[in-house]
Parts: sequence; C-alpha cells; structure tokens
Amino acid sequence: MRLRLPFAALAAAGLVLAACSSSNNASSPTPGPTSSGSSSGSGGVIVKTFSIANDVHCSGDTVDAKASWTTTGADEVKIEVDGAFVQTDDPANGTANVTLACKNETHRVVLQALDKSGGSAAVVHFVKTERGGSSGKPVIVSYSDKVDGCTGQNANVTATWKTENAEAIEFAVDGDAIGAHAGLDPAGGSTEIPNVACDGKPHQVSLTATNSNGQVTRSQTVTASN
Repeated sequence: MRLRLPFAALAAAGLVLAACSSSNNASSPTPGPTSSGSSSGSGGVIVKTFSIANDVHCSGDTVDAKASWTTTGADEVKIEVDGAFVQTDDPANGTANVTLACKNETHRVVLQALDKSGGSAAVVHFVKTERGGSSGKPVIVSYSDKVDGCTGQNANVTATWKTENAEAIEFAVDGDAIGAHAGLDPAGGSTEIPNVACDGKPHQVSLTATNSNGQVTRSQTVTASN
C-alpha cells in the first residue's frame, strides 16, 4: 500500500533533504559520512540505524550495494537513489540490495521511514561507485557492517568480510585506525568494531586489505542512535 503524505509534510522533508544534497561528480573526492541528514523526524518516527557501503568497485552496467536499517514508530521504508525511488513498501526493519549505476560518480541514497499518520524521518548517505580494478592488489570480494543497537555511548557494530590475495587487513573508524588485526583471517570472517559512537550521526567504517603489490580500501557508512 503506498502512502500519500500531506503537502506540508512533503515540503518540510524536501527542505531537510535539500540541505544535504550533493551533486554527482566523478572528479570530486568521496563525501565524508558527515554529509548525511537527520535520523529523527515527525510523528515519533526514528531511523535507529542505517548502514550502506560508502564506496563500491564495479565492472558492469549496475552494481548492488547492501543496505540494512532499523526504525521505531515506522510502518514502512522507502529508498531513493539520485532523486528516484528504487525501493518502496519495505519493512520497518530489514535489509535490501540497492541497485546503483556503475559509473565513476557519487550517488545520493535516502532512507525514508513513514508511519500511517503521515509521520516520517529520513537519513541520507552517499555511495561512490568506481569502475575497474587494479591487477595484483588484493580484492575485497564482500564487506558489510551490521549495527545491532547501542551499548552506552557506543554502537554495536559487527564487520563481515571476504577477500582474495590479502596478506593483512586493518579497520578504521572515521579515518582513525583501530589497529592491525593480526589474529583475524585476512581471507574472511567477522569481528566487532569498537569506537563507533551511538549519536545519531553517520560514521565511516573502513576495511583495508594489503599485500606486497599494494592495498585496497572499502568503507561502509553506519548510523546508530538510542
């Protein structure tokens, strides 16, 4: 069932999202996670967590970026990419593969949570897609971060990865390395990621895989609030 929001609510939401907009520009650096919007909105609707890849390497016409989210007070979720809805009537809590055009550009992804009375909340994340790869360097086959609420002031974040030709891996939060993970298998596994604040703001969690030919990095943007 598709919901129709009152014009005033749509206009207000449009003003909030417009303030967070970013043009697609292949020559621009990857936007930081602080480019996102608010996690709370009207009618008691709150986006508790939202996670999606911050950068994706691809080779075909399109590529899927896995998104996950949790909300309170919402009845459905819609996902918008570059101004067009690509997912509608999604559950209030769930996961989805968000399809993006495989171009050297940055995509604006909006998660909108709605209730039946017209209340809504939205979070904006940015995903940079890059075509091609580098021969000889490690390949990060898959990487995702799952957010499972908060404990105190920190979010409960679990990273899962799979790589090829990696000799070592390292994680970072908002650009700050949290140390080399000598006890983890570079080829794949999962681990808890510390130091991700539970403050309703977007944070970038990065995985770097390294071998003698160089390194590659992939990132996820996560948002969590109490």
